[in-house]
Amino acid sequence: MRSALIAIALLPLCSSSLRAVEIDSVIWGFDGKAVLDQFNPLSVLVSNPTTTAYEGQFVLRNTQGLGGERLGAKLVEPVYLSPNSSRWIQFFPYVKSEYTEWVIDDQADIRFSVPRPKTDTSAAILLTEPNRLSLRSSPAKRFPDDLFPASVTGTDGLKAVLVDHPPRWEHARRQAFLDWLSKGGVVHLLKGESGEFPSFPPALSVLNQPLERFRVGAGRVYRHNRTSSNLDKHFLENAVTLDFDTDENSAADADDAAVDEQVQNLRDRGNQYQLHDKFVNDVAGNVMARLRQMTNIEHHWAIIYLMSLVYIVLVFPGFFVLARRKIDYRAVYFALIGTVVVFSVGFHWVGRRGYGESTQINSLAIVRHLPDGALDVSGWSNLFATDGADYMIDHTGAGKIYSTCQEVEAVNGLINTGVQGQFVVDIPPFSSRSFAYRARVDAPESDVEENMPTVDFDVVEWDVGDHTSRIVLSAESDVVTTVKPHAIRALYRDSIYAGKWADGKLVIDLRGAQPLQAFFSRIENRYEGQYGFMNADDGKSREQRYESLQTLMIARSLNVNTPSDLDALSPSSDMLRLFIYAPMNGELGARLRFVDEPDETLPVVDSGYVLHVRDVFKPEKP
Repeated sequence: MRSALIAIALLPLCSSSLRAVEIDSVIWGFDGKAVLDQFNPLSVLVSNPTTTAYEGQFVLRNTQGLGGERLGAKLVEPVYLSPNSSRWIQFFPYVKSEYTEWVIDDQADIRFSVPRPKTDTSAAILLTEPNRLSLRSSPAKRFPDDLFPASVTGTDGLKAVLVDHPPRWEHARRQAFLDWLSKGGVVHLLKGESGEFPSFPPALSVLNQPLERFRVGAGRVYRHNRTSSNLDKHFLENAVTLDFDTDENSAADADDAAVDEQVQNLRDRGNQYQLHDKFVNDVAGNVMARLRQMTNIEHHWAIIYLMSLVYIVLVFPGFFVLARRKIDYRAVYFALIGTVVVFSVGFHWVGRRGYGESTQINSLAIVRHLPDGALDVSGWSNLFATDGADYMIDHTGAGKIYSTCQEVEAVNGLINTGVQGQFVVDIPPFSSRSFAYRARVDAPESDVEENMPTVDFDVVEWDVGDHTSRIVLSAESDVVTTVKPHAIRALYRDSIYAGKWADGKLVIDLRGAQPLQAFFSRIENRYEGQYGFMNADDGKSREQRYESLQTLMIARSLNVNTPSDLDALSPSSDMLRLFIYAPMNGELGARLRFVDEPDETLPVVDSGYVLHVRDVFKPEKP
């Protein structure tokens, strides 16, 4: 990569202290393990035992093979350490395989081989104070509360949290915790060493409710009459599966009996489907390969073939015949060189013409609508560039994380995380680069904005019985006009329903259910590795390609990869989850700049679709 890229992405290193810094400890994920096909926190404790300050930059890269060949792009994190001090830093790598090797270095003398992570499903952890003595008798996986990610974008691998004290968090971590909880996280409140439940500060006061169990958004909070010192393995297993006697799903309401019977009948019908061992082999690879397909580079093959034929004929036998004539050999050489130059320029000019001579970004995203109006975005994009250059890619929002999700190719790029997170990459002319990203976007200033439409609903009717069995919702704005939905579906209990827009209201008819097993069996899973699909030219239009990815996006939003994952969904009778599949608006798209001109955003053809995910709750009975 050119020097401009390095100048932008790398901070100056203090050569006098390069050998002083040490890496004392690393923690994968939240419980020492990583979740595959997700961004995972990697916490690294670095120390400076000398009397000289250190200012530099640590780099995380994944490698393979005996030669340690680098894969993907580098993740960089600036580090400043005063004399005789230590601090934790965090990377957020995307883990695709438990066999990948990871290395941390500082571009100079420090090189540290990170232990390969064991992989598991989402974690359940016990938050502990950083200086608290080890709980030797507890089987719970302990996690220092000061290492909790500063954004919800870093919490994808977390399932449940056990808490027995009020964490001393700054605003960012408190907000990240509340966002994670409201999306569907589970909190188990334990008694502290004093024998009393913790009392949380105003920012976390939602946890102070004196109920045995209650909801916070789609999340759940449980109170347990025990301390962290008397936890057992059985309790911890139930903490993840929510298999408690107090679980609100242990007994359904009487008015849900008809729906339960319908769901069971449909589930039995769904068992006739020949399901894959996995619904999805590789989410990131699957999606990004399909996005690459949407960039149809239409070369002028007839002209290329004709030029090739003419070039071959001119070189031989053309110049052979010319040389046999009594012509100055220098003229023949000059003619040959001229022919090579002319045809080289011609092939370059004809071959590089593709996709209307414009830079193109194709994207897919899952947008979780948080209770405060903010958006939690998970996205995948493919950038096709007509000009070879060093590009700077970023998005609206904070807590931005990027990855190329590569297992076979080294990418000449650098990824910075944090508030100013960005992806800086070298892209050759008329080629593409795929990447995944995460971001949290603050709520828009008004309820309805052209660039950032909201998806808010109120319950008009929640009638679950023997005859009608439907849920009717009204929107605060005209969703059809602002969001322009391509399709609306809803998850209730463990079935999928189609949503219909009628008379300004959204109607979910619970008599037209489709079991999840049958619904996800329709996922097109033709991915053939990092290089795309077999028979990629299937004749589908761009809209048809986006349509074929809708079911895959719903599965991803539910973290469903295998049929057994359906058992972990914990469906509830008082919550409806809406999936609104609609064209992507400009505010959620990528911003593209040249590294040499960071203040000027480049015009690009930006297209994509968004799966809006919104939770709606049954009104409480008066």
